[in-house]
Amino acid sequence: MSFHLEMRIRELVERGESPVRARELALRRFGDYEASRMACVAIDQRRRRHMMRMEFITDRTQDIRFALRMFRRMPAFTAATVLTLALGIGANTAVFSLFHHLLLRPLPVPEPEQLVNLSAPGPKPGPKSCGGIMGECDAVFSYPMFRDLERAQTVFTAVAAHRDFGVNLGYRGQTLKGDGMLVSGRYFPVLGLQPALGRLLGPDDDRSVGGPEVVVLSYEYWQNQCGGRSDVLDEAVFVNGLAMTVVGVAPQGFEGTTRGLKPQVFVPTTMRWRLQPWPGSPPENRRGYWVYLFARLSPGVALEQARAAIDAPYRAIVNDVEAPLQEGLTEQTMAHFRAKAIRVEPGSRGQSSVLADARPPLTLLLGVTTLMLLITCMNVANLLLARAAARSKELATRLSIGATRGRLVAQLLTESSVLGLVAAVASLLVAQWTMGLIGSLLPADRMTLELDASALIVTAALALGVTVAIGLFPALHAARPHVLAALKAQSGQPAGGRGGARFRTSLATAQVALSMVLVVLAGLFTKSLANISHVDPGLVPDGLVMFGISPQRNGYTAQRATALFERLQEEMAALPGVTAVASSTTPLLSGDERAESAFVEGFDVGPDTDNNTMYDEVGDGYFRTLGTPMIAGREFTRADSGNAAKVVIVNEQFARKFGLGRDAVGKRMSIGTPALDLEIVGLVKNAQHSSLRHTASPMYFVPHRQSNRRPGFMTFYVRTSLNTDELMMAIRRVVLRLDQNLPIEMLRT
Repeated sequence: MSFHLEMRIRELVERGESPVRARELALRRFGDYEASRMACVAIDQRRRRHMMRMEFITDRTQDIRFALRMFRRMPAFTAATVLTLALGIGANTAVFSLFHHLLLRPLPVPEPEQLVNLSAPGPKPGPKSCGGIMGECDAVFSYPMFRDLERAQTVFTAVAAHRDFGVNLGYRGQTLKGDGMLVSGRYFPVLGLQPALGRLLGPDDDRSVGGPEVVVLSYEYWQNQCGGRSDVLDEAVFVNGLAMTVVGVAPQGFEGTTRGLKPQVFVPTTMRWRLQPWPGSPPENRRGYWVYLFARLSPGVALEQARAAIDAPYRAIVNDVEAPLQEGLTEQTMAHFRAKAIRVEPGSRGQSSVLADARPPLTLLLGVTTLMLLITCMNVANLLLARAAARSKELATRLSIGATRGRLVAQLLTESSVLGLVAAVASLLVAQWTMGLIGSLLPADRMTLELDASALIVTAALALGVTVAIGLFPALHAARPHVLAALKAQSGQPAGGRGGARFRTSLATAQVALSMVLVVLAGLFTKSLANISHVDPGLVPDGLVMFGISPQRNGYTAQRATALFERLQEEMAALPGVTAVASSTTPLLSGDERAESAFVEGFDVGPDTDNNTMYDEVGDGYFRTLGTPMIAGREFTRADSGNAAKVVIVNEQFARKFGLGRDAVGKRMSIGTPALDLEIVGLVKNAQHSSLRHTASPMYFVPHRQSNRRPGFMTFYVRTSLNTDELMMAIRRVVLRLDQNLPIEMLRT
């Protein structure tokens, strides 16, 4: 442009124009010179950038082709490297996916960060239904307290209640066992969800106890059991034997508000007393604690502000309404009761004991897999250093004929990137297989594990990090050989000289150190397994099969359920190879526990005396069937019926706690009141009842035929001298013959 402008000015001067006038005329004829100059500069920059991109793409394409050719010539090296990286990345991806699914992922609802969980630690005198997967007993409230807080609060959009319960679901003649969720009318509005079909439950569905008989299906149940049909609305689904009308389907991907639980149906909390009877705890009972609460913060309200605002009405209700209802509390306990305060905690991930229980083991597992990945990277980096040493003469030759070190580094990094990319793809298969293995160990009806977008992001990030970790240092050192020495050498030299040797030594040292950490962790884990395996369960597990049924969930009356239990026990006893059959209302080693206060002859009970003890209701021959030795006294028999004298058997821990020693047989005790109307007829050896991880608890056993409770669930234990697999098939046939719509629960050895 300057040349053309100058030539034009010279031409005008030759025609007789003054230099100043000539320049003015030339610029006028040329147009906006500065704009044209900038346009040309921009065109040049675009052309340069395009050429650089094309050059980069061409170089990388050449590097990739070269890397693929080289790897094809070294199949053993390539396979070992890719497999090692795939295992390391895949294991980390799978464990992180599990970690994210259980501990990090928020609920699939709008603005989950606005959700909060409510709890109220402190004394809760009276019957409690808590623990388990939904959370600790500190978080349960009475139903009247929930209604009071629902009306009194001013800082939430609304307060919602929820509680899990077991269900037998019947639809068009097919019945299956599952989980249900009792929810208040503001449950779905608080979550801000929209139905996949029909409508969700609302405040009008939760106004009167005992009705209305409406149900919302989970999306998964609708798809699997109802075929995803839109005409399922207004049809009847039998929930624990009660026909309920389907009014809607929950949105896809919503699995409730309790991590680790997948409810198939959502029903109003007001239906609890028809679907899950709990004698002694009517709706108006302020001393019956069973419901869990959560809420959504109003716009602009902070967490601490919400806590202070909801705590004021809660304290007023506790002191003015509930405190006068308490009986038998000492002054100290009453002071603690009156001082109870409500807690408001983040609830974006729902409300579940899994959030606390799974964090330590999953964090440890994630740490172990991370250590494994670090060791993997060190191994592969050593392999690449060794490979670079073998190629030192080649690299020196390329440097000597003009290749830049930057170009060599780029090529070597491309080679490690190809390895990382192939390993990342293979790691997805490893992660998928690992997730399937983990999923097979977990209850299928409680949790769905799958690789999602977060897993893909983690895989990509790990692959990128691994590529840099294994390739950068080997590439930098391999691209700095002593050219003359490398060219004269016959077999190459160690890449990077002394620096490379020091780096390899450092890698080896770090590998040994990290491997020792893994060995120690593996040793501790093995010791824990050994400790558990050496725990005396107090029973003989070989040849023992257990299963449960819940006839009351299918609409059985107490009398029909009792008759079914008796008939089933007779049928089990008649099976070939069966040597003993027994039953109990609480399944062994399930984590379930029930407690009552006990009054024992010779044991003084004060206001603050801990006289609580675990209990179970069992059938005749229970301890003989399990193989639990009797220390003194006798076993229950069929003669211990409802009309016979009331009897009880206690374990060693019970005798120790209440000062009975080995002289427990013949002493009297009572449950709940100091009537002493039960005679201890047996002392049995301690046995692990709820879990192998805890020591045996003080426990008493009563014949379920003498219990005032009419159990809707019963666990059976069948001992056989034959193959247990054949016995389990026979059990299925017997239950199917007695009631084809009755699901079998927990069938296992």
